[in-house]
Amino acid sequence: MSRQYTVEAPKSELHRVMRKIFNKDDPMGLKPGKPGWPPEDEYDSEIESIIKSLPCEPSVSELNTIIFNVFVKSFSIGFGEKHIAGKKERYNVIAIQLHEYLFRD
Repeated sequence: MSRQYTVEAPKSELHRVMRKIFNKDDPMGLKPGKPGWPPEDEYDSEIESIIKSLPCEPSVSELNTIIFNVFVKSFSIGFGEKHIAGKKERYNVIAIQLHEYLFRD
């Protein structure tokens, strides 16, 4: 069965689930939604980019690559020569949790 993912307004169930995953794992250490820290929608632009980039049936490895590339782009310094997104392995847990959600049926 082929799947297709879209960013909807208001936010899709996929977007809401991804926000929970990203805010819990918090790969950039921003503590979104906590008092005195950025709002809980801090990772929304990255989430929307990831959703738009999802292939029909992504593997965990593909998800990890997509997530990492989006974060590198979002957290680049200068002309993308340096970034503060960390190592690709940082996003493994997020990729696994997202994969489990996408293929829960």
